[in-house]
Amino acid sequence: MKYFLYLSIFLSIAADPAIALAQSSQSGRDQSLKRVIDTCVLRIDYLFVRAVDTVSGQRYRDHRRLEVGSRYTRDYSLFADRSDSLAFEAYRKNADAGVDLYGWLRPEERGFCEDYYMDYPRKGLLTASLCIVNTEYRYSEPIPRIDWKLHADSTRRILGYACQLATAEFRGRRWSVWFTPEIPLSRGPWKLGGLPGLILQACDEAGLFGFEATGVELGRNHPIHIYDEKAQPSGRGSGMQIRQTTRDRVRMLQSLFWKDPVALNEMHGVVSAIRDASGRTVIQKRGAVQRPYIPPLELE
Repeated sequence: MKYFLYLSIFLSIAADPAIALAQSSQSGRDQSLKRVIDTCVLRIDYLFVRAVDTVSGQRYRDHRRLEVGSRYTRDYSLFADRSDSLAFEAYRKNADAGVDLYGWLRPEERGFCEDYYMDYPRKGLLTASLCIVNTEYRYSEPIPRIDWKLHADSTRRILGYACQLATAEFRGRRWSVWFTPEIPLSRGPWKLGGLPGLILQACDEAGLFGFEATGVELGRNHPIHIYDEKAQPSGRGSGMQIRQTTRDRVRMLQSLFWKDPVALNEMHGVVSAIRDASGRTVIQKRGAVQRPYIPPLELE
């Protein structure tokens, strides 16, 4: 079954007309492995915009959701979540048929399969799960302490909430965020948080990344899920393998998206190929493909 994640997305926007292929037998994250860890009492939807690279000026748009429970919070992509469900259902019906995971999205929309859990599996820890090729990599780290500078004289209203400006350097990027003390929750999108109020808007100084809240509502007892790495997949070959790793390892793999995507594929047992001008399929070798620099959220 073909499963296209953002490796193949970035390959497919190459300037030449060659078609990049990244094939895998996986079918996305196995929906049967979802385990409830908390109940959502508040949820915030964000529009997430990130740069494709530092050359084209092109941006991808994702819709993300922050679910706040009594113990944990989960930040994840609604687009990626739906794509996982589509892939899982298609695999159940016909394991060999394949599915176009992104056909329902607009050209500028992408679902970035990155989940972030605060205070999980225990208080003070952040757990991140990122899907790369056919593997879901998971690591934990202490919840980052960000040294924010508050700007009491800079205010605005977002979604009807009174907000205040704060700025900080965080892992190599300078962030400006707008938070609201009217929702006294020290959380926000991605790994941003630690302020006396919920972050409703954030952007980095270079303009490569931006989050903007589009809605805030009560959770209505919606379950907060995590994919259980200890459970058994529902069928042979279904689902992505979950692998424990470190943040440094994930950052190294992410750098291969542009440095050497063919090598990244090979590391995951996936063959990379293009169709040449005559229509022949040509297997690519390591080092044969390099993309413009793809900026990561974290530089250090």
